Amino acid sequence: MRNREEYGKDRKYKKYRKDRRKPAVWHMAAAVLFAAALILPAALAETARAAELERPGSAVQSDSAAPAGSVIQTGTAVPVTKNLSYGYSAAEAEIPISITNHTETVMEINNISCILTDENSCFSVLSGQTGKEGQTLTVAPGSQANLCLVRFLTGMPVRTEPYSAGLQITYTDGKNSSQTQSYTLSVTVGQKSIESCRIENIEKQYYTGEEIQPSVLISNNGQALTAGQDYTAGYVSNTDVGMGRMIITGKGNYKGKTEKSFEIVWYDKPVDVRFNGETPSEAWYEEDVRITAKGCTVSDSLAGAYEESYLITAEGEHSLSLYCKTQEGYLTDAQRFAVKIDKNAPAVTKMQISGITNQTASVSVTAEDTGSGVSWYYLYWSPEKLETVNADTIKNSSGTMKISASEAAAGTAVFSLQGLSEGTVYYLYAAVEDSSGKLSETETGSFTAKKTVPEEVLVLNASASADTITVKALADTEVYGSAAYCLLDASGRNVVRDWQESNEFTGLTEGTGYYVHAKYTGSDAYMESKAVSAQVTTKYWAFVKVPEGLSARYGQTLKEVKLPEGWSWADSSAPVTVANSGYEARFPADAAQYDYSRIEGYDADAGYVARLLPVKVEPAAPVLTWKAGNTQTVVYNGKAAAVAAPEVALINNEVFQGSVSWSWRKASDSSGNFAAGLPSEPGTYVVRASVEAAGNYSAASADMTLMIDWLQGAPDAVLSDQNGKTLSAGAWCGEAVLTAPEGYEISFSPSGQYSGSVRSTGETGKDGAAATYYLRQKAGGGIARKTVNVYIDRTAPGGSISVGGAAWSGMVPEDKSELRISEQKEVTISAEDGQSGVKTVEYTISDKKCKSRDEIQKLGGWLIYNPDAKPDIKQNGANYVYVRITDHAGNMTWLSAGKILYETSSKNTGSSAGTSSGSSGSGSSGTAGQSGQTTVSGTGSGGSKNSGTKGNTAVKTPEKGTPYIHGRESISGWDAIRKELEDAKPGDTVILTMNGTSTVPGNVLSVIKGRDIRLVLNMEEEIVWTIDGRSFTTGEIDDIDFAVDREAEAIPADLIQELAGERDTRQLSLAYDGEFGFTAVLTIHLDEKDAGRYANLFSFQEQSGELKYLDSAEIGESGETEFSFTHASDYAIVLDEEPFDGTAQETEEEEELILPEREEEKGKEKDVRTTVLTLVICVIALAAGIGICVWLVRKYKKEETE
Repeated sequence: MRNREEYGKDRKYKKYRKDRRKPAVWHMAAAVLFAAALILPAALAETARAAELERPGSAVQSDSAAPAGSVIQTGTAVPVTKNLSYGYSAAEAEIPISITNHTETVMEINNISCILTDENSCFSVLSGQTGKEGQTLTVAPGSQANLCLVRFLTGMPVRTEPYSAGLQITYTDGKNSSQTQSYTLSVTVGQKSIESCRIENIEKQYYTGEEIQPSVLISNNGQALTAGQDYTAGYVSNTDVGMGRMIITGKGNYKGKTEKSFEIVWYDKPVDVRFNGETPSEAWYEEDVRITAKGCTVSDSLAGAYEESYLITAEGEHSLSLYCKTQEGYLTDAQRFAVKIDKNAPAVTKMQISGITNQTASVSVTAEDTGSGVSWYYLYWSPEKLETVNADTIKNSSGTMKISASEAAAGTAVFSLQGLSEGTVYYLYAAVEDSSGKLSETETGSFTAKKTVPEEVLVLNASASADTITVKALADTEVYGSAAYCLLDASGRNVVRDWQESNEFTGLTEGTGYYVHAKYTGSDAYMESKAVSAQVTTKYWAFVKVPEGLSARYGQTLKEVKLPEGWSWADSSAPVTVANSGYEARFPADAAQYDYSRIEGYDADAGYVARLLPVKVEPAAPVLTWKAGNTQTVVYNGKAAAVAAPEVALINNEVFQGSVSWSWRKASDSSGNFAAGLPSEPGTYVVRASVEAAGNYSAASADMTLMIDWLQGAPDAVLSDQNGKTLSAGAWCGEAVLTAPEGYEISFSPSGQYSGSVRSTGETGKDGAAATYYLRQKAGGGIARKTVNVYIDRTAPGGSISVGGAAWSGMVPEDKSELRISEQKEVTISAEDGQSGVKTVEYTISDKKCKSRDEIQKLGGWLIYNPDAKPDIKQNGANYVYVRITDHAGNMTWLSAGKILYETSSKNTGSSAGTSSGSSGSGSSGTAGQSGQTTVSGTGSGGSKNSGTKGNTAVKTPEKGTPYIHGRESISGWDAIRKELEDAKPGDTVILTMNGTSTVPGNVLSVIKGRDIRLVLNMEEEIVWTIDGRSFTTGEIDDIDFAVDREAEAIPADLIQELAGERDTRQLSLAYDGEFGFTAVLTIHLDEKDAGRYANLFSFQEQSGELKYLDSAEIGESGETEFSFTHASDYAIVLDEEPFDGTAQETEEEEELILPEREEEKGKEKDVRTTVLTLVICVIALAAGIGICVWLVRKYKKEETE
């Protein structure tokens, strides 16, 4: 047997799945080339001036004379830039090109020519200006003059790229030497400031407690700007009363921001406010006060909930600010009211110290009073601790600070302490007073003024890569507080990264200068320190191009594989191999200027970049040679053929370390595909040995012709019957037993289970059948195929007994089965057998009633029945006729006539006295040939157990769920069946009709354990179980449920699909769980259209989720097939044209042995149906006979009376 994984390799039941993985993708480093120059115009200008001043006669235009930065230089073109704002004037668009005389003599410039080199540009040279072509220009020492004036076209819109043009100036100096200078003019038109536009005033807005967003009119020279296109509007302070601001931000051609204020006012119409329905009073109230406002809702909080009235229930002096909201949602100004309800003295609820520095601190005193309310807050502080203190002392002390309640916010007064000494401890004493003059208890506390961080602990060190600056962290954070770091640009004015806790700045620009700042943020004892700084410049990113497309052949070294300039192999003497993961190559690094952190394989300590470079190496091909020749022969042993692998030769005398795989096809199928493995069945094959590509070698293969033949010269098996008697040719038997010769084992299937003998039980018919069997050598394992003719008859002969017109065809156990005669009657015995034929018919007549076959056999006096000299019933009294019929296969049938009462007395002549009734049987009923005789139907309960019961006693069919012996309904229930099994003889077969039940008790199964008895269970849905008592392997047998679910779906559908593909499948689920303890053969009906195909059985292994191959069986002509089971589980049946191992499990001759047995079973089922019909007919005939007898008696009595 094979497990599911092995079975999946079979080409008939599973497609082999392959997961192919693509090779790893080599990642390339992206090459980024930077060619950018940052030119500072001012710096270039200074450089140009210096160069001109050093050269005699040179002149340079000053920045004040040329705001655009234009100068004269020789050599390369001079850049001249100018920045304009959108809406610029013509004068603003003029660009003067000037010169300054830095010599001590007058400079003469003649023949000045200014020409724009770009046509249709936005630039033009103004005519009539100084420096016009043809004029002579004199420039005094220290003076400045324009050579040329260029105008930029007005009205040009803003764009991201500058407008540009080329300008060329030629002139001759005082020495008549011609000079030429080129310029690049560049004008950037920037956005116009939105502040320069006209913005109309915004009317005042009523306060609603929500955002107020008024619109505004903005124009530029009378042209209105469009919101969203030219500007966007935002709002600040637009939710509270006061001045709100509209923030106007330029957009498109406009830039910058400006503001327009607008006033938000309270609702200014008068509101009638009442306290308890009356005008408000400043007197103390003794009851709750309900405040209402006519036509408005009120709230004590501007953003709170507004109600129809406001109720005050707490005692104390309440200073109320009430807001009124109109129906339109407008809010009035807060109206203040005082409501006084006084009970208790005030209390300091909290004193909190914050904002401690080396000179100042802040003390917050929170108090509450439910009566008249807190009026004053007092705080006394001193570096000296007071031993005794009270609120009155604090209030009247000259050093006490006090804050009125009106200066306190939300019940908290904040005292600012000044002039502290660092490191000094100060003691605090606080008290409060309410409006009625009551003082609170004293609240005390203390704090220490902070110190200044020493400068010597502020040391800053920083390092940089291409995009990161790392600062050595300030270490004394436990003393001076946490450290913070800040990054500025090279000017030291612009913040690149604001203060942060991390000492690392990432995402920076390569090759750029920065200023790094660091500080301590302060602790409980120290102030925040001053910031220290350092200047750091980032490196440039390194770029290394990795060599690609390297190739070689197996046998070369790296020295023969060339690398690009700069690269070198770490070990040039190393040999190359096919399955290489790359070889190390190195490239020197310049770490002083470049950052190699992004370069794979960079070794900072070694100073180079190391990379594994893949080299494509072509493999060599191995050579396969068959040492035993290209044609070989082996003996069939039921297994894959054993073939010696070919020799595999490699180059350079290397030893082959791989494995050889095998595949094959039939030699006659030249175009067929090769199957994996080696062939196992007799025949001629082409076998291919293959080695896979491995290491430095490619795949290769070699073919040879292999012949697998049956073992020759093996002796024949010994043929005997079920009793061990050796059979001669043509002899009949009940079972044919083939015993393997010495040194061999035997089986009916080449791939089946081998043992010392095999048994064939299927009836062969009158002409016998050829049985093919297989002998396997115990030593060598070779298998021979043999054939022998067998004649098997397992059906007992039929027969009947007839006396005086009455007939019996079975045993008659009941005393009521009685026939009365008054004269001698002839006994007629009929016998028949359709297969081996009737051999003997014996009988005996006795006055003794026997209840079993053993009693009958002990009677003696057995005679051979002669139909030409039939015996008579002539003994007065009770007579019993017993018959036994034997066929040539040894099958025997027992018959018994009912009680035959022979009475010669005259009192019975012509009389009905003594009439007895009996149960009608299934045998033929007879009537007396003379008037006055009474005939009783014979009844019987069966004969031979080999053929089932053929008696036809009229017994009611047991209730559903009660099993009984097939054809013998009177023997029903497990106790009766167990007794019948105990009485069974060797070789007997007992057939049960399960009648709706499926569980067989263990004590019933134990009766046949170890005995030559077969128990057949006829289940529902055409399912039959056969159990041979000799197959038991365990001692104790449990109750076993033999139910089979043919509609089961316990096995996952995807697993069935993977196994069978498009083949037909069935699922079976056995109700029992676990080992049987014996072998049970299941006969199951599939479908007649599948006759001749093979049913392949697989067991579902639930834990592993696999299907395990068990057996293959051919389907008979009636659609039935058989499988042997030793345990119960879930099973799958796959139907195919061939068995799993590729060979038929049974030959046609074996099939002939099996099919008659199937026909016998079907014939027995037909006999049962015929018996039932006969019973019904007999009941009707018996009732008619009784009716006739009653009529005759009445008629006789009437005649006698007359």
